[in-house]
Amino acid sequence: MQQNIDQASPQVEELEAQVRQTEAQLAQAELNLSYTELRAPQDGWVTQRNVNLGTYLQVGQEIFALVTPDV
Repeated sequence: MQQNIDQASPQVEELEAQVRQTEAQLAQAELNLSYTELRAPQDGWVTQRNVNLGTYLQVGQEIFALVTPDV
C-alpha cells in the first residue's frame, strides 16, 4: 500500500503543478479581458462608428464620436 502511494506521489505533484499553471493562465486571460472594456466619459449617442468586431486598435485611435444630449 505504501509503495503505491510512493509511486503515485510524483504524478500527483506534477498534476498539482499543472493545475497551478492553468489557474495562472486563467488569471492572465481575465486580466487581458478587463483591458478590452471601453468607457465613455459621459452619456450620449455613438456616431461615426468606424470599428467592427475583430478589429485591432492602436492606442489613441479614434473609433467613434460621442454626441452628448447637451448640444
